[in-house]
Order: sequence, then C-alpha cells, then structure tokens
Amino acid sequence: MFWSVESLYYDPVWHFIVTTWKTLVYSPVLDLDRTNRLKAQFYYRIYYTPLFPSMPPWGYDQVAHDVDLQKLLVRFALDRASLVGANGLTHCGTFDTTFMACFPNMVVMAPSNETELMHMIAIATTIDDRPSWFRFPRGNGVGSILPNNNKGMPLEVGKGKVLKEGSKVALVGYGTMVQSYVAAAKVVEAHGISTTVADARFCKPLDGPLMMQLAREHEILITVEEGFIGGFGSYVSHFLGLNGLLDGNLKWRAMTLPNRYIEHESQKDQIQIAGLSSNHIAATALSLTNIQWDNRLFLSMQI
Repeated sequence: MFWSVESLYYDPVWHFIVTTWKTLVYSPVLDLDRTNRLKAQFYYRIYYTPLFPSMPPWGYDQVAHDVDLQKLLVRFALDRASLVGANGLTHCGTFDTTFMACFPNMVVMAPSNETELMHMIAIATTIDDRPSWFRFPRGNGVGSILPNNNKGMPLEVGKGKVLKEGSKVALVGYGTMVQSYVAAAKVVEAHGISTTVADARFCKPLDGPLMMQLAREHEILITVEEGFIGGFGSYVSHFLGLNGLLDGNLKWRAMTLPNRYIEHESQKDQIQIAGLSSNHIAATALSLTNIQWDNRLFLSMQI
C-alpha cells in the first residue's frame, strides 16, 4: 500500500482506494474505535472501498472476520460488475452477489442505471450499523434522468420498486438486467400478455413484501441477474419456498449466467452467449404460456 495504517486512520477525510488484497486488510482499520474517542469525528468520515471484481476473493477472510463479523462501516463498491467484454475473464464481476450476500450483516444492492447508482451511494453513506456492498458495470449509462445536483437520495434499505404494472407475468430484475426486462416486456406484451416489470434493487435484505405480492398476483414469476447460481434468484426462491408460495400454481424461473467462464466478446455478444438477452427473457416467459410465438415480433424489436 502507499500509506501506513496510521496515515489511513488519522489523516484523510475521504478514502478512495483501488483495491488489492491489502485494501481489504486496511479498510476495517478506517472504522476502528468509532464509538470511543473519535466518535465526534466519525460522522464526518465516509469510507468507501472501490474494488475490481477479481480482487475480493483474495481477502475474503478479511471481509468475513474483520468487517462483517464486527459490523464495521465499510462501503464496498464493485466496479466492472457482471460481464465486461474486452476486459477479459479476470475482471468479470460474476461471483460477488453469491459470495457477499451470505454474510449475515452485509447489505447487498445493485443499481439498474446511473441514477440508481447515485441513490445507492447515498444509501451506503447513511447505513451506520453494518457494512454494505453495491456493484456497477463497465461502460456507459443508459441515459436516465439524473437527480438534482447529481446527488442521490438515501432510499429505504431493502425496498424495491415496480416500474410497470401488469397481471399475468412478473419480471423481476436485479441490477442492469432491469433494462433487458423492460425491452423483453415489450415483446411479451406484443403477444397480448400483461406484464409487470420490477426493479428489486436489493438482494439482501430482500424486499419480501414485494416478492410476496408479485408471486400472489401473477401466474408467472421470472428473475434475471448477471451473476451465477446462488445469488439474487436463489434468495428469491428461498423466500418463496419458506412462505409456501411455490406450493400452488405459480410458475417460477430464475435466469442466471451459466456456470462457466465466457471468453472475450463485446458485452452485447457475451449477454447473447449467456442466454440473458431481452429475446431470451421474452422466450422464457412465453414458453410458460400457451401462446404461440411470433418470431417476427422478436426480430422487429431488434433486441
């Protein structure tokens, strides 16, 4: 590292550190003694630890024992989340939701666009009793309307939102997959099927009331994420199972990345290879209905 532990602890007000395993070792130091002699200063110190996706496994034990177990206020920001195209296999952020959500005290969230990212930075800043984790992808934003003064709002932790209301199919996206859901809903509705689109925002804590509402009011529920098995979809299925919502007629499917490494391609091509494009999502939804597909609708959407 470029700084001693002492300089990290006493000097900076804002710490932004591009990670190696050493960052995960030092980041808990920044939050030590917050309840004692530095209590008056603490609320003026906001600590963030930016990460490349391939780095957290190097310091996994530090995250577990030095951060989560002690409920230290470290805000982890994962850059290059999900598939990253030309950045290659070593920089793909495909494991993080799975291995971070299992920590008991960790808040795990993912923005669907640049505006939501601003909100999640604000949310992380206000969380004062545990660590938090948010991810954002490589590349440009989607052109969403930014908040005033480019400052996010600290939204309620564990609360998702419905972007579009329907009645038969519910598409629940986590992270950037929400954008694909919006496009997929157009294809599904072009076949005459009413579709709800929701942005989960949080994997943990999961928005249980929203998941319960969607499961009870729709015949089909599909989750999509740019991550491996064991992430957001697994938390949804566990919640639905514990609450008896899989015991009836609900048709539930989880769409995740295949459990293999995807070689260098453009991000768009990688999504196609992974089977997570808008057309793949729409096809999954339509396969659970009795509707005859119209391939011309898929082609006309160009997605």
